[in-house]
Amino acid sequence: MGIVPLSALAEFRFDRGLGQLIRHNGLTSLGITARPSIENVYEVDRLVAAVINDTPIPEGYGWVEEGGRQDFEADMAVLGETLGLSIILVYLLMAILLESVVLPFCILLTFPLALIGVFLTLSIFSVSIDVMVMMGLILLSGVVVNNAIVLLDRVGRLQRSGVERTEALIQGGGDRLRPILMTALTTIFGLLPMALPHLFPGTQGDSGYSGLAFTIGGGLAFSTILTLIIVPWAYSLLDDLGGFIADLLPWGAQSQCPPPSTETT
Repeated sequence: MGIVPLSALAEFRFDRGLGQLIRHNGLTSLGITARPSIENVYEVDRLVAAVINDTPIPEGYGWVEEGGRQDFEADMAVLGETLGLSIILVYLLMAILLESVVLPFCILLTFPLALIGVFLTLSIFSVSIDVMVMMGLILLSGVVVNNAIVLLDRVGRLQRSGVERTEALIQGGGDRLRPILMTALTTIFGLLPMALPHLFPGTQGDSGYSGLAFTIGGGLAFSTILTLIIVPWAYSLLDDLGGFIADLLPWGAQSQCPPPSTETT
């Protein structure tokens, strides 16, 4: 039996090939990684889907998108849970320090006010919501309440010294206006170096933290302005509500009864 050379059965040539075969879920797969210039992951997902749908794929082949939007949504879910836990911890701490379960709500009201400022700032400066923005919200939940704490601490001290509530709110706002503005402005100006690369694209030193700077700075600036207006109103409302509830409770009503007369005849 003669020897048949392989060249008689096939044509051989040097060509490029895969360095390794990757198996994913029992299927041979090939990954394609891209770094788009667009920051919005949902816009990137839409553009990629449009290209793939317009590209004919041979029978037996398919494509699956991984990373990008999926990783972003998973990160957002984790950071959302962390944000909720941080708000709960801040409330519990203030409830212990203020010895009240009602008054901390008027302090926590500063966080929704800050959220309005955050979304306005992100919209004005065209900043996409990313992981840095969510981290900024978590940090903001602990920073933005400071102004309300400083204000209500002064109001509480004035009331304990015998000042009427409305007068205490007005005087407390005047006494704490300067410290509140100073603490807010120093924080905002301290964040400017991280925000400048986004405002001026040619600026050196872009570290990717501009979203965090805009979130904290915008939320703190907006909440600081409204703290002196909304928080005193909420404090008055919750204080009246607390007194109304105390009047409904048996021990509250008992405490409101006049002391027995000691007059003798």
